[in-house]
Amino acid sequence: MFGYVKDGIMHCNDYGKIANEEIENTIKLRKKNGVRINKYVVMPNHVHLIIEITRESDESDVGTRRAVSADKHNAFSKSVPQSISAIVGAYKSAVTRRINLMRGHGTPCPYEKSAKSPIWQSRFYDHIIRTQKDYDQIWEYIDTNPIKWEIDKYYTE
Repeated sequence: MFGYVKDGIMHCNDYGKIANEEIENTIKLRKKNGVRINKYVVMPNHVHLIIEITRESDESDVGTRRAVSADKHNAFSKSVPQSISAIVGAYKSAVTRRINLMRGHGTPCPYEKSAKSPIWQSRFYDHIIRTQKDYDQIWEYIDTNPIKWEIDKYYTE
C-alpha cells in the first residue's frame, strides 16, 4: 500500500508519502503537548514509531485504553487526549482521510488490488519501553527494518 523495498531502501509511493507527511504533521502538532516521535519508518504495509510522551501529569493517562485507570478515562471507546491510542488513532485517521480523497477522484490506484481495501488494521501493537537497552533494540529494529524486509513478519510481495 505504501510503496516497496528495494536493496534495503524503502521507496514510498503517493500513499507512503502521505503516511510520512502525516507523521511529520503529528510531530509538529503534538510537540507543544510533550509528544515526540523519536524514530519512525513507513514500510510497504505498516509503520513503526517510537512515541515519547513527557508531561507533568499522572503517568496512568499516557498509555493505551486498557492501561488507563478507571478515574482517568473518558466515556467508553473514547481514548484519553494525548494518549498513545489518541495519537495513533488521529494519525491513522489523517492518513485514511487523505488517501480516501485520492481514491475519490476516480483515478484507479496502482498500489492496491481493490480501491475499497482497508488501509489499516483496526488495532495496533504497542510496547512500553522501560530501559535504555530496550529503547536501543527497538531503535535498531526500526532503523534496519527496510534492510530486513524480506524476513519481516509483515512481508508480502
